[in-house]
Amino acid sequence: GTTLSIPVACFHLCYGKEESSLISLSLRSWQSSRDFSKDYLRRVFMIEEEERPPNLLPELWNHILTFSTPAELCNVSRVNKEFQVYSSLDLLWKIHCEKSWVGKQNVSRFRNRTSLTWKQRYTWSEHDRLRQTISRDELCHFSWKLLYKGEESRLGLRKFSPDGTYESPYAGVCEWSLFQNNLIFLGVSLTVKRDVEHTWGWIIGAGTPTVYYSVEL
Repeated sequence: GTTLSIPVACFHLCYGKEESSLISLSLRSWQSSRDFSKDYLRRVFMIEEEERPPNLLPELWNHILTFSTPAELCNVSRVNKEFQVYSSLDLLWKIHCEKSWVGKQNVSRFRNRTSLTWKQRYTWSEHDRLRQTISRDELCHFSWKLLYKGEESRLGLRKFSPDGTYESPYAGVCEWSLFQNNLIFLGVSLTVKRDVEHTWGWIIGAGTPTVYYSVEL
């Protein structure tokens, strides 16, 4: 597991030697167990329902909680009101947002929504990535890489225009439409599915000879 880089001397400077030793022992027990459940945290720190957390400086709590996963932070928030505040800090959830969004498509809409906290932005993005229905705006937002029978087209990326037209290098300008998450154009209907595990992007025509992958420029 991850070792907390908080020297015992730091506790000795801020608190009495006896109290700091107990706190250090509790922190080591907490970190080694990786148990961030409500009952465990109350037991290891001897916290009652409405008691304060151990009297550490806020900066130390901030550092300690940077080692927590999003699920662990949610458990910590259930201990009491003060832990709820500590575990909801923007600086913690911004870290998880940036980690989660690496290599993901169309996340600027989450990052730029400054009216929301970072915890809310993280929650929104995790919920949205499971969405399986593409919108017209998204279809037009992306460029699309075409693979035919596994070979990438040499004619560049494709675009679906907001006016409902698509320009094919072979067939010229044609109309496109979305119906029940199927893209209909050039006389064919291709299913649109989400790439939930990798890019959070979209795949048109998976399992057919002609497949389009969303690309964000």
